This record gives sequence, structure tokens and C-alpha cells, in this order.
Amino acid sequence: MGTKVNLESNMSQNSRSIKSVVVAAGLFAMADFSALAAEPYYELPGAYPTCTDDSYERAVANGLKFGIAATMPWTGINPADGKAIGIDVEINDAVLEHMGITKVTYEAGPFNSLIPSMVSKRIDMVITDLHVTPERAKTIAFTGPVWWYGPAIVVQEGNPKNITNFEDLSKVRLGVLLGTGTDEYLRKVGVEATRFQNYAEEFAAIQQNKVDAVVEYDLLVAEFKKANPDAKVESISNFTMPDDLLKNGYGYARFGLRKEDCSLRAAYNQALAEVRASGRMSEILAKAGLSDRNLFVFPLSVK
Repeated sequence: MGTKVNLESNMSQNSRSIKSVVVAAGLFAMADFSALAAEPYYELPGAYPTCTDDSYERAVANGLKFGIAATMPWTGINPADGKAIGIDVEINDAVLEHMGITKVTYEAGPFNSLIPSMVSKRIDMVITDLHVTPERAKTIAFTGPVWWYGPAIVVQEGNPKNITNFEDLSKVRLGVLLGTGTDEYLRKVGVEATRFQNYAEEFAAIQQNKVDAVVEYDLLVAEFKKANPDAKVESISNFTMPDDLLKNGYGYARFGLRKEDCSLRAAYNQALAEVRASGRMSEILAKAGLSDRNLFVFPLSVK
């Protein structure tokens, strides 16, 4: 599955302090999604069992293998030196430093292969952003919220189909990336779409008039336009996002773990919270042209 990259860093040894947190702290149990409240907006129900597994101790002793996809600016591989790069990689490395985990491997592969690879234990965590969806919650666990970005509808230049909102998408030829939260949402509401294996295919299809629109993250659309200023496409982002879409793929970006790795998840969540609180995450987002606005889901409540 793709390129393997070993990263050994001089990370601080905070494992003892984290261990005490793991014993005492619980974590989110992936429970019934009907418990999601309308006000305020909680993506996951609050159930906190005590961890008794040794997944965190094994991670400190043996290291971790992280799965990523070639989806810059989130994650990717630097062709110059073969090292993992991207916003999520930088955030993950900051979290691992706080956890005292120094043996780190990144393995790149197609996005839709990452969760199966983790479940089958070829990798330990998925670091390319995942969003909470009911289907994913049946199979994997999630970290706490990492950061947020929203959806955009990409159309041909001039918007010849006059697409202004999600309701219009059922009337046009639509494209979507296979295995994403958007893909799940469209299947749920019965909207037909062409599924693509990667972002390059998706953006090529809209330019070649094979589809009338694609639904993508606003951050990725901005990156594409920056790299391809002459591309005859434009994006629409000033629409009302359906409430159900927020609950099915456009909530917080999180990282994925196996459900049984309870102590690892508790330790990771504690370190993740410290990285957010310290301002380190804000620095990483700012380097990517983002701001603290991207720390919080919008809208903050689901009506």
C-alpha cells in the first residue's frame, strides 16, 4: 500500500504523566447516534468507560504506524525526501511529542483503503482527516475534535446549470470522492453520483464536462485553484448546509483508531487537548493560511 516513511524524532518523554491519565480517564464509546442533541452540538454521545487494555503502553514501547492519503494540504508525501507532510501530519507529530511516542511510521495509500487497513491491523491509526458518520462509527473509534473546514460545490465556470444549493444536486450530473462522508450522505438521501478514486480524477471530470458539479471541501478547492489558476471552474460555498449533512460527514475532522485501542485513544485525546490549548495547533493552522475560526465547527449548533 503506497510509500512507507520512517520518522524518528527527538520527542519529549511525557509517557508517565499520560499513563496516569489513561488509567483514570475514559473515552467516547461509539453509541447510539440518536443521542445527538440539537442544542448544543455534540457529535458523539458522552459515555466514558474505564480503559483496561495496554494499547498505549505498546505504542510507547513499539511505536505506531499511521495511514495517510495523498490529499494535500491535509496529508501527503514530500517527493524531495519521501517524508510525510501536511497539516494533519504536523498536528499528529505535536500530539505524539506530548505523548512521548518516538517510533513513528507513515504509510501512504488510497483514502478509501485506510480504514480497512487499520481494522486489519496493517496500520494503527488513520491520520488523514475522518469525519463522524454512522457507517464509520459501526467499525472504528474516533479521536476528539481536531479542527474543522466546510463543504463547497464545485461547478463549471459561469455556473451554467445555475446550482445554488444542495437541493439542486439531484438534478445534475454529480461527482463525489468514493468513501467520503459526502458519498455516504448522497447514498443516504438517494442522490445519484459518479464516484471517483482520487481528487485528481474528480477535478479532471468537472473540467472535461463529464460531470456538472462535484462536492468537495472548501480548503481543497482553494488549493486546487491556487495550483491551477486557469482552470475553468468555480466554487459555491454561501449556501445553507443541510443539518443531516453536518451529522454525516461535515462535522469536526478527527483521526481514526480501532475500537479496542481504548487506552491509546484516551492518551491521544488528552495530548490532543493540550496541543489545542497550548496554541500549537493554532500555529499549524496559521501556516496553512487558516485561523482559529477553523478550530470550531460552523454552525456551532444544529437546529
